[in-house]
Amino acid sequence: MQLVEKELIDLDTDINQYLSEPNRKIFHPRYPSHSITLRKLLSHSASIAVNSKLQDTFYQLGDTAFTQSTLADMCFTHINPNTSNWLPKPPGSVTFYSNEGSALAALVVERVTKTPYNQYIKDNILKPLNIDINKTGFRLADFPNREELVKHYTYVFNTSFLEQWNQKIPQLNVAQMP
Repeated sequence: MQLVEKELIDLDTDINQYLSEPNRKIFHPRYPSHSITLRKLLSHSASIAVNSKLQDTFYQLGDTAFTQSTLADMCFTHINPNTSNWLPKPPGSVTFYSNEGSALAALVVERVTKTPYNQYIKDNILKPLNIDINKTGFRLADFPNREELVKHYTYVFNTSFLEQWNQKIPQLNVAQMP
């Protein structure tokens, strides 16, 4: 919202205007006339579906996904009209949580400010709030001690699901809701 206040972005403008990629555009393949805006991304109503295969790559020990691709590459590879990562509804018509949509909003911040997203957050949000930037991070590798991570809670009917999660992604510190 800082960028909105500075009039560097408009929440209702098509994000492609900020991405500055003449040969790569982000749009819903079934509804190309429905623009994807920051308002839709921030309210999780851009009709971007969950890509479990993609998300699993970001939960690996060592954060290999972060070292193998850039935020832009991830967005343009996994959120493009040629993929199946879209809900069957037009953007703006349904709310559905999307980490990929949040990543796309982060990419807009990078492009507009010409600053890596994590650096923008440190300089413009964490430092002004006097939050110790040595105890924050965006990557699991930033926290070698699992106990320093916030505990992720899930509601499961079958404890075997919780066991599967903790075997697959032990670094996330997942626990059953009390």
